[in-house]
Amino acid sequence: MDLISILIGLLIGAIVLYFFLNSKIQKLEKENITLNEQAKSYQKEIDFITKSQQQIKTEFSNIANEILDKDKQALETQNKTLLNPLETQIKDFKTKIETLSNEQIKE
Repeated sequence: MDLISILIGLLIGAIVLYFFLNSKIQKLEKENITLNEQAKSYQKEIDFITKSQQQIKTEFSNIANEILDKDKQALETQNKTLLNPLETQIKDFKTKIETLSNEQIKE
């Protein structure tokens, strides 16, 4: 009788332990599913941020290049405006020097 009582007690204990551990396993599986979903969500956010950073970098580079091109064109225009009269004056001066040199040679 004592052996049967012990076996019945062990069986009941095993059944209770089984249900207890089974509920813990189910709870942990649900938490695992939730964590996996969060990880996927975070990965999507990371991918979005990475893609956005690349787009911003590309756009910034394009805008910077546009600004530099405009500034380059403006400087070229300014330089032409400033240097053309100087070039004309230098050519005139050269012509005068050549004329004077030729006159002195003839004399």
